[in-house]
Amino acid sequence: MDRVLSRKIRAIARDDQSGAAELALAAVDAVLVWRSTHKSFSPRSIIEVARALSRAHSEMAPLQRLAGEIAATSAASDPAAALRERLNRFRDTAATASARIAARFSALLPPRKTRVATYSYSSTAVGAILRAKRRISLVYVSEGRPGNEGRTTAAKLAHAGLRVVIVPDVVLLSQLPPVSHVIFGADAILPNGFFNKTGSSLLLRTGLAHRARVWVLADTLKFLPHPPAFTPSLGECKPNWRFWNHPPARVKLQDQIHELVPYDSGMRFLTERGLMTVSAVRKHLHYLQRNTPRVAV
Repeated sequence: MDRVLSRKIRAIARDDQSGAAELALAAVDAVLVWRSTHKSFSPRSIIEVARALSRAHSEMAPLQRLAGEIAATSAASDPAAALRERLNRFRDTAATASARIAARFSALLPPRKTRVATYSYSSTAVGAILRAKRRISLVYVSEGRPGNEGRTTAAKLAHAGLRVVIVPDVVLLSQLPPVSHVIFGADAILPNGFFNKTGSSLLLRTGLAHRARVWVLADTLKFLPHPPAFTPSLGECKPNWRFWNHPPARVKLQDQIHELVPYDSGMRFLTERGLMTVSAVRKHLHYLQRNTPRVAV
């Protein structure tokens, strides 16, 4: 693989702070630069790029969808033209979807000042909260251990003038403050649940038990119709030193960053197309199964 592109994909793979939408845009831009600096492409080189992107973050649907779009161009009569067309179309959707979700979110909030809670970090969720900040009096943010991505959320919201309270994950999960909405982002939307930071399923249930509206904010590029290569399992995850720098001998660190959050009829999905029920999500995924390319890693 081209050395410059390979280096950029490795950087994307190492990035555990950015959201799925942000990483997908970075990947599109990297491949567009690669395409502009090469006159021709072999099917093998295209598949190699697609597989590298697919492996970078196997839990993030936008990168899997992008890898599938890239792989599909390997069989085109003019791969360079097909690659440019698919990349530009993907980028247009990825670059505008978050703003469209934010506009819908702001319009759907009640006109009175409300309090909301959000979990860890999602660029889509942060963008939506910022768009609706005139209707929001306070935002509760979880710290997002062990990576502490919640600090990024809190800093961005506070910088924009919002009142923010950041709390330990366990506090938000077990003792939800009085809020009208609990807002999640998502790495992938699947037929039987959505992938997100571990702890999301507990906060979802806590939010519904407190009669808050629970929304998952995710553009339709995060809908993944094919089974992912990533399966959350504590035994398969690598140790993460960030929650204990120097454990004593015989203490083994393990971490499970993501979990599959089962669907609940009380939750709603807000996409660039509007609010969707769980039933509508599954219907759209069924459509995508027949019309979305995939990559064999």
